[in-house]
Amino acid sequence: MIPEAPLAFLRHPMRKINNVLEYVELPVQLLDAMLGGVKPIHYTTTITHLGGTFAEVMRSTFANLSGLSRAFQSATIGIRGGINLYRKLSHDSWKAGASSLQQRWVHPVPLVDEPRIEPCVIGSSMTMAEIVSVLRRHHCKSLSQLLSLRSCSSHPVSTGGFGDIYLGELENKTRVAIKVARYSTTHPDFRKQTKHAAKELRTWAKCQHPNVLPLLGMVEFRDQIAMVSPWMKNGDLRSYLRQHPEADRCQLCYDICDGLVYLHSMNIVHGDLKGANVLISENGKAMLSDFGNSLVEDNTLRFTVTTRDAACSSRWAAPEILEGAAASYPADIFALGMTLLEAITGDVPYKELEREQAVMVAILFKKAIPARPTAYIPHDSAHGDLLWDLITRCWAYEPNDRPHAGEVQNRVTQITKMGLMQQS
Repeated sequence: MIPEAPLAFLRHPMRKINNVLEYVELPVQLLDAMLGGVKPIHYTTTITHLGGTFAEVMRSTFANLSGLSRAFQSATIGIRGGINLYRKLSHDSWKAGASSLQQRWVHPVPLVDEPRIEPCVIGSSMTMAEIVSVLRRHHCKSLSQLLSLRSCSSHPVSTGGFGDIYLGELENKTRVAIKVARYSTTHPDFRKQTKHAAKELRTWAKCQHPNVLPLLGMVEFRDQIAMVSPWMKNGDLRSYLRQHPEADRCQLCYDICDGLVYLHSMNIVHGDLKGANVLISENGKAMLSDFGNSLVEDNTLRFTVTTRDAACSSRWAAPEILEGAAASYPADIFALGMTLLEAITGDVPYKELEREQAVMVAILFKKAIPARPTAYIPHDSAHGDLLWDLITRCWAYEPNDRPHAGEVQNRVTQITKMGLMQQS
């Protein structure tokens, strides 16, 4: 039963006001009324109702902003002071009420001098111009004015699961890669694909690391949103190894691990790690690319859910991915093991199996791992067994049995090109 003091407060005529500058003082008065009660009890319902009413008042009076900032700051400080009083009380239910109040009232109202980007949702119903506008507010740079359209290749120079890569030039003669969705503007899924491109852009824009391909910005290219990155003339991992068979493959393995450790530290799941998505810079450094299947926690920009089949690279995919599970950190580790094998051998995993269906049967039903390539990871080498043990741990059938990216990276530092060649 609610004590008389809070009931008297709730019956007060001020409950019916719609003036924001007066209303924001109500929580502080409510705290005083609660403290005057017989004993502390739960007030979650009261506080929730008050917060909901406040939201309605805000919407109805938002046009009148005069003095609102000062009122917010004063009220928030007062409420936080009241919460400190709550926490001094020993009763467990009172503590629960204080915690509820902090979550439901104080947290959504930052002090006016705290910079904040308001949350925004991108959906497939938005126009391309609207999506571009939102992305620019979230630090995705537009390069449309700097791209020389006459310099762009008329046909894709490379293709992926859902997108094509064009070669282009900026006005300063910098060669760039332009990634664009393969759908035309008349395709029924064009709007969904535009939203998906925006999601990849936002994920990519968050990344700054030597082993992650940098995003230069976005452009409106052939009536679509396209992503612009530096042109990597060395191509992807296997192309580079064909051209440079003497390359330090252990160093490439370390670069790949370093890039994935960074992504996971940024709460990003890559979702499609494989040699084709590892590009090699001019100085021979491996850089992760293609975030089309990635997952990321983002508190300031959200995307509505779209049904879309992921581009499943079965030779690199974990068993749970082949069974329909979502991308995850452990699935990235499984793919990392396959990509490290690819970096060492220069060949795709399960190279002896030509058909993708045969690969899926081997992974799902036979639980078979790729054969050990003794020409590259010999049994009698100092570091061969160390490397093979590490890679096979990445291929553990159960996700929880796989190591973390940081552990894989630490082990890779112990393996050298010379160590693989020397006999143990």
